[in-house]
Amino acid sequence: MQGPQTRIEPRKSWKMYTSHEDIGYDFEDVPKDKKTLKSHPNIDGGWAWMMVLSSFFVHILIMGSQMALGVLNVEWLEEFHQSRGLTAWVSSLSMGITLIVGMFACHLL
Repeated sequence: MQGPQTRIEPRKSWKMYTSHEDIGYDFEDVPKDKKTLKSHPNIDGGWAWMMVLSSFFVHILIMGSQMALGVLNVEWLEEFHQSRGLTAWVSSLSMGITLIVGMFACHLL
């Protein structure tokens, strides 16, 4: 005759995390009952492309003229008969004023 049999249940594995099934809560970022917003394809009315185009022209005109001052420097040396250092101040001040004014002009946009 055998004694009472005891049933040995397998040991449950321990998890280091809690999933949404364990606590009965859904952790989704977007609730299922809310509709997602669709963006309008023409949201800015083309204004962004006008900003890109105007920025392109500003860079071409302003920075192009700044870089051309080196060519004009030779002409100024011959015209005004001054030293190279004194004539170079024209280019330096032009670039410096352009960059300093940019700090204040950026607030206009």
